[in-house]
Amino acid sequence: MSETQTWRALLAEVIQSPQERRRITAALGVNPLTLTRWIRNEATPRGPLQQRLLEVVPQLRPFLAEELGTFPSLPDEVSPDAIPITFYNHVLDLYATSTDLQRCWSICSAVLYEAHRHLASNGVGLDISVVRCLAPYQGNIVRCLREYIGLGASPTREPMELRKRFFGAESLAGYVVQSCRSAAIDNLNEEQRLPHQLPEKACSAAAAPILHAG
Repeated sequence: MSETQTWRALLAEVIQSPQERRRITAALGVNPLTLTRWIRNEATPRGPLQQRLLEVVPQLRPFLAEELGTFPSLPDEVSPDAIPITFYNHVLDLYATSTDLQRCWSICSAVLYEAHRHLASNGVGLDISVVRCLAPYQGNIVRCLREYIGLGASPTREPMELRKRFFGAESLAGYVVQSCRSAAIDNLNEEQRLPHQLPEKACSAAAAPILHAG
């Protein structure tokens, strides 16, 4: 281990790659500026965010341990298909510490990255997005949905992006919102009874309604 190497210097080397920078910020649900502040020693990740950083960039662990004087604990081994408890802690931490303007983006980007990591198969494209109800005029009902944020086929090649597509009742997203239950289309090449409005190259699709309360 180099005597002059620190976890901040190593992180700076890692994020010189734009792909890695996008991957790490998406997985952590933080702004790229946050990584810059860590590198410049203007801030230090704490608690669930520190644990999540070690999961996303495990090579930082011995260097961070050197700075702290102890090895940050790692979670017990779990099945590769399981979502680690540290991720739940990370999302709760984002909810509690993010500003009102950043909260939705931070949580959505972290969750989409984790979902992509669990669901994407090698060589198979996967597109995941969050679609929100478009706020109606006062006294009216919701009549339209708007895609908010999405992650493309590969999180290492495609950045998390804001999206602006609109969906109505004839879409799969609109259908699950109206019915208040999940729906899936296993094979789009077969005759479908569900509405979908999906791209021509899509093979299957699924949607689930999410209720935010509080």
